[in-house]
Amino acid sequence: MFPLLPYFEHRKLQEIKPSDVKHFRTWLMQEQKMSPKSVNNIMSTLKIITDYALADNAILFDPLRGILPMIVNNKIRDAFTLNEARSIFSVSWMSEVTRIANITAVCTGMRMNEILAIGKNNLHTSYIDLTNQIYRGKICPLKTKASRKVPIVPVLYAMLKPLTANGNAFASVDTQRIYIHLRTVLTEFRMDKERVKRNLRFHSGDISVILSSWRRMCRRLRLLRCWDIRQGRGVCRNAIRTGHQKCSRKCMQRRKS
Repeated sequence: MFPLLPYFEHRKLQEIKPSDVKHFRTWLMQEQKMSPKSVNNIMSTLKIITDYALADNAILFDPLRGILPMIVNNKIRDAFTLNEARSIFSVSWMSEVTRIANITAVCTGMRMNEILAIGKNNLHTSYIDLTNQIYRGKICPLKTKASRKVPIVPVLYAMLKPLTANGNAFASVDTQRIYIHLRTVLTEFRMDKERVKRNLRFHSGDISVILSSWRRMCRRLRLLRCWDIRQGRGVCRNAIRTGHQKCSRKCMQRRKS
């Protein structure tokens, strides 16, 4: 409920007016330094509360009536090319562990919180059985709530397997280092200006860091085909996810096209 309670804790719901809601949005932007998208998310939560209150006749009017969502400036974000990725991973990194974490991101499209949850129990020779994530050092449900099996190639499995000897592969790694070491490599390649120009962005939180450009690159490589090369043969990702041995008819049609 943060930051709704700190701001409205001394106000009754019946006393909140549209002008109060507008002041609340201004407070979020100026005092809490939140982005328009984050403000809209919080306002959506407040909207759910007022809708229930209206349905139960707890309030007589909606204080959010007539207040439109804030305009979000969604810039188009680019992704690293395959040649750029090869160059980035071909050089020596400050830490091999952070290098493997980034390789895992580009090969699987997993979020960094999900990568932090890779361990002895969910790492298999051909896939990662993803059921939870590590957020701020604690085991939490996945962002999408639904568990999934993420296919991996044998080379990636060989990299991850030694790291899981004592449990989680990246338990001893500060997530900020994963981002910082990549930035160091980008600086060596003089890609900092290119990163800003092409909007190659990092999503970062307090302890959760994810390079979204790796996820976009992974999506592009898999956009037209649902198949991954695994152990020298094609394997349908949708078939792996649903536990079936063959592609669905829709997948086969897309692959032929």
